[in-house]
Amino acid sequence: MLTNKKPEPTTYTGLTWIRQSLKARRNTAAIAKELQVPKVLLEDFETERRIPPEKVLQALAAFLTGGFGEYDPAIDRMRSTNKAEATSMGAKPPPFVPPKVKYVVGGLNQIGPQPVKPEKPKTKPYRPGWAR
Repeated sequence: MLTNKKPEPTTYTGLTWIRQSLKARRNTAAIAKELQVPKVLLEDFETERRIPPEKVLQALAAFLTGGFGEYDPAIDRMRSTNKAEATSMGAKPPPFVPPKVKYVVGGLNQIGPQPVKPEKPKTKPYRPGWAR
């Protein structure tokens, strides 16, 4: 039976991100060995049977992001570990002002640039002794 109900918005939490990233890696044994936690703990977390302790979640988040992200259990979100201010790459260029041209570009038939005042084609000079 079809209904006109709108689907409820899904919340994408830090736990959801860690769980999906862990599922994408598929090698829980190597990750468990790296983090020195039981493989069963990660498999149960992957299948949503239980949630590991906060320290394991933080270590798992740091491992999955390569040290560029951390898990904040207070708000259940991922955060960047980059605390440096953004640096300017240089001066901002002036705004672009298109040049005024003396020909029309495109049009309805899209034939390209055409001169405003067409010139007569130049005739080739006659060279004596050559066939025309």
